[in-house]
Amino acid sequence: MPYFLCEGRRQVGEEFAHTHADAAHLLQSRRIRRGEQVQVQDEAGARFLAELTAVRGRTPHLLLLEALPVPHLPTPHLTLVQAQVKDKALESLVQKCTELGAAHLVLFAAEHSSLPKGRKEESARLERLGKIAWEACKQSGRQFPPAITWMEGLGAALGALEPGGARLMLHPGGERLPDSVRGAEHAAVLVGPEGGLTNAEVARAVEAGFTPWGLGGYILRADTAAMAACAAVFHAS
Repeated sequence: MPYFLCEGRRQVGEEFAHTHADAAHLLQSRRIRRGEQVQVQDEAGARFLAELTAVRGRTPHLLLLEALPVPHLPTPHLTLVQAQVKDKALESLVQKCTELGAAHLVLFAAEHSSLPKGRKEESARLERLGKIAWEACKQSGRQFPPAITWMEGLGAALGALEPGGARLMLHPGGERLPDSVRGAEHAAVLVGPEGGLTNAEVARAVEAGFTPWGLGGYILRADTAAMAACAAVFHAS
């Protein structure tokens, strides 16, 4: 069951006016009626089963019946280092990798990347991606969305990574998934843009400890490759 966000910190037995922006979605899109139950999550990430007790004006009032468990992120703690791609592919990538459990998305401008025209467009794009990630969280049951950061180039993106852990780079002709992923606490997966990484970018990643890794004989779109990589890493662990 998808959950709805609520403001503040809540506790079992509390009845409150649900004034978060999600309240309109609860009433209008889901058409929840008095006496029906929903899941809500507060700002601290605590989740509850709640009953709609009343609607006053356009404000739903909820009674928190019981605390609910929140699924943990899968291991390893996965950072997807993703070259910038076109909007539609990027939005799909963020949605699906959030649902799969990626902990951090580091976007960077690769040599072959499609880029926003300026800082204003870049900021607007990150804001939209954040909303998409939150919707994916609510749909999948994830507690919080991945951090999404933007770097000017591959060097900056690699410099932002935590030290240690498994480091993998999707690359045609790369070896099978290395054993270093199994049991690792942290992993980083580097995925290039449409058109791939340049030879210089590949060399820079290898110098930074990334192992070229192949997903088979086909050439995948960047968003497909990112989703498949996340799923493969989590399945291997």
